[in-house]
Amino acid sequence: MARREWTLEELTDGVRGGDRRALARAISLVENGDPLAYPLVRDLYPATGSAAAAFAGLLVRTLALDQGEYRFAIEQGYEMGRPSLIELVLTMRSGTLRLATVGGAAVVVTEGTIEA
Repeated sequence: MARREWTLEELTDGVRGGDRRALARAISLVENGDPLAYPLVRDLYPATGSAAAAFAGLLVRTLALDQGEYRFAIEQGYEMGRPSLIELVLTMRSGTLRLATVGGAAVVVTEGTIEA
C-alpha cells in the first residue's frame, strides 16, 4: 500500500478531528524534523508556557543535544488569532538537561478572583 501524502490543512483538520492516522503522521513529521512539522505545530497549538516547558523534554529525547545552551523560538496561537513568540532555552551538561527556561512578552487576556 502506498503511503498517503498529507497537506498541512488535511493534517491540521485530521488531528483536531481525532483522526489517529493524522496524529501518527504529525508525530512522525515532528520526530523526523520534516519541514511540514513547523507550520503544523504552529497552527495546532495556542501559546502556553507550560506546553513549551513540556516541549523541552521532547526536544531532549529526540535531538542529539550535547554540552551548551540551545535556544528555540516557538510560534503559536495563529489559528486562534493570537500569534505569539515564546523563547525556550535549554542548558545541557554532559548530555543531560540541567535547566529549561521559558520566556516572552505577555498581555493580560482576562482576570478574576476566586473566593474560597
